[in-house]
Amino acid sequence: EIIELKRPFAQLNIGTSDYAASKSAGYEPKYSSVKVSNVYNTLNLVDGTVSNDVEVVYSYNAIPTPTDQIFPVTGYEYLAMNYLLVDSEKDVIDVEFAYTETDENAAKKRTVGSVPVQRNHRTNIYGQLLTSNVDINVEIKPAYEEPALEADELFLAAAVGGKVTLKNDVEL
Repeated sequence: EIIELKRPFAQLNIGTSDYAASKSAGYEPKYSSVKVSNVYNTLNLVDGTVSNDVEVVYSYNAIPTPTDQIFPVTGYEYLAMNYLLVDSEKDVIDVEFAYTETDENAAKKRTVGSVPVQRNHRTNIYGQLLTSNVDINVEIKPAYEEPALEADELFLAAAVGGKVTLKNDVEL
């Protein structure tokens, strides 16, 4: 019998395209925190069900640099990445994220409601999050089924060598 293993968590990525513009304007956030509601703290390994709905606050951590981690959407940089225990079916959570140059007392906060999440999927919240109040995008994609092959990866393989196998048509 073949047993298919999947990650029991959803990945939540928060990214911005205006980090350089914010830094040029004199504000360079160095730490971020995330608070989520409607997630769980218990997973039944026998049947895969989750229980004990909780609110989780992830402590302030250093924001990853573009050389540390590459955001899954081209042109954006990480503010935060977290793993959440959620149901196996698509659900929605409320997300509050904060970022600061110094400490949590000086943090700026943003809230995004009804964010779709699903176990073994990646949800990306991204936009001009540091300098704009309205430019926010939310998408949910299967994160771990297959690698996401985007045009940049193809150009990189073409420039430095490597093998890329496409399963779908790609428009360059």
